[in-house]
Amino acid sequence: MANGLRTPESRLKDYPEKFQRCRQRRHQMEEKGRFLLRGASRERYVVIRYECLTCKTMRTDIFDKTAELVERRYEYPAGFLLSYTPEEKEAGARVTSKVIIRQIVADSLRNKSLPEYEE
Repeated sequence: MANGLRTPESRLKDYPEKFQRCRQRRHQMEEKGRFLLRGASRERYVVIRYECLTCKTMRTDIFDKTAELVERRYEYPAGFLLSYTPEEKEAGARVTSKVIIRQIVADSLRNKSLPEYEE
């Protein structure tokens, strides 16, 4: 803890592994369905819904008739989102994919039972 702030690495100790994997690889999405959405001024949009196979996060992409992504929404499972104090935000003390991959590499190098191959 630097200056009383929780470090990103310290947050990982109690953060579920399945959520860590999803943050590191930015989810493993599978398409769950699509439909047309009619807007107020009669424009039509294509809506595609995805679900993460690991953590069950839902993503909704909305495209206009030119195939431009107009909006992207996420619905996260309980426990996925992390909250930060204003001081932690200002200090940049966020759990990022880089923080998670550093932890994976450190754990892998300490793991004596991990298979080792020669090039």
